[in-house]
Amino acid sequence: MLQRFRAIVVVTAMGAGALAMTPAASASQTSPGPDISKVGVNPNPVVVDSSSGATATFGFEAGATNAKVVLTSPSGNSTDVAATNGGSNKWSAQYKFTREDHKAGDWKYKVVATSAVGTSTSSTYEVKVRHVYDTRIVDFNASPENVRKGGTLTATGALQINWGKAWEGWSGQSVDISFREKGSDLYKKVATTTSGHNGWFKAHVKTWSSGYWRAEFNGKEGAHKSVSDADRIDVSRPAPPPEPEPEPADTRIVKFNASPEPVRYGRYVRLVGTLQVDDEWGWDGYRGKVEVHFKPYGSSKWRYVKSAWSTGSGKVRTSTRAYKSGTWRFYFDGDSDTFDSRSKGDYVKVRR
Repeated sequence: MLQRFRAIVVVTAMGAGALAMTPAASASQTSPGPDISKVGVNPNPVVVDSSSGATATFGFEAGATNAKVVLTSPSGNSTDVAATNGGSNKWSAQYKFTREDHKAGDWKYKVVATSAVGTSTSSTYEVKVRHVYDTRIVDFNASPENVRKGGTLTATGALQINWGKAWEGWSGQSVDISFREKGSDLYKKVATTTSGHNGWFKAHVKTWSSGYWRAEFNGKEGAHKSVSDADRIDVSRPAPPPEPEPEPADTRIVKFNASPEPVRYGRYVRLVGTLQVDDEWGWDGYRGKVEVHFKPYGSSKWRYVKSAWSTGSGKVRTSTRAYKSGTWRFYFDGDSDTFDSRSKGDYVKVRR
């Protein structure tokens, strides 16, 4: 929906007794005839700011039986406007100036009054006629709809003017881009651009907070002010950079021992050790899943046997049956916070 603002309100005076006349300097009137005095017009200037026109009221005093106002346009054409006696020798005449058939500029007028003694003509006076036209701003848009804080926003739209028959683009005019922060009632001018072909304009602005954007034309001689619809833009703050992942901590398995040495075939070999992590306080016990590996005598491959969990102090105790001579060890595969580690190997001979 378009918003329009008019800078001038035209008021039509209703009677000669209510007139606040604006007379111009004049010479002595012609004679013989009734005296003519207190000649004036309200309003002056006459502002034609709509298609309905604007009415001016001419007033004067004369002891006459009939009177008229003679109007002369800037092009020299004259029009007689009949005056009405409102009593006490106070006369008034009304004339409507329109866009279609009346030129803007300096008009002239004079009063002609007739009585039984003859006809008198006043001096010539001046009334200024101005035409003021409506403007509007259409298709205003600010984009993108969501923008990062400190990002660039593009505002576009078109300025149009109605010269009396139809709306058309108006180029070469200054258009302000204004912003109202969310939670505020005040628009502040951020940038100014100039309308181009068919009245289109574009401006690039930086944005720092969410709020409402609009375009404003401040009016000028012969043209009303106008304001576009507002367009809300939400501004998001840049996400903070992710915190670096902490480096996994080193681990170690110490005090590993397999016993007894030797062990009888099929009997249990006991395995003990301590899993530790290198934290900010130094090496400390760590709870984790520890695998038991075995490498038979004469082989180069380690085999998985079973798993056991270390206690909170890092102690690992488990046992398993032994059927072959070979080397035993603990292996910790690490986790999301730690690196892997393995104990030293301990050879145990199996006797039958």
